[in-house]
Amino acid sequence: MPKVNTVTVWHAKIPTWGGDPHPRWDAENFTMVAIIEPAPEGEAVSLDHAYEMTNHIDKAWWENEGVTRVGPECRSTSVGDVIFHEGVPHRVASFGFDAIVKEVA
Repeated sequence: MPKVNTVTVWHAKIPTWGGDPHPRWDAENFTMVAIIEPAPEGEAVSLDHAYEMTNHIDKAWWENEGVTRVGPECRSTSVGDVIFHEGVPHRVASFGFDAIVKEVA
């Protein structure tokens, strides 16, 4: 079972690159690609850190310490993807992150 401060990263199956002005959480449209464990001291993983840790910078992101890739190799996290932080889904925006509605009405 993941630790309390664990963050999960979900990539859009059909990326919109943030083009949807009213994003909603619908698990059918996303695939979980990563689990990011907190530091051994128990520090929470920030949204910025989760984004950075799931981007190819100087190596494949799944080689980063504390990151567990779920599924096959995949792209870097980008605008329109979702990061679950403290149980709340946040869409990666052009600048920062937007909390989104958890379920489709």
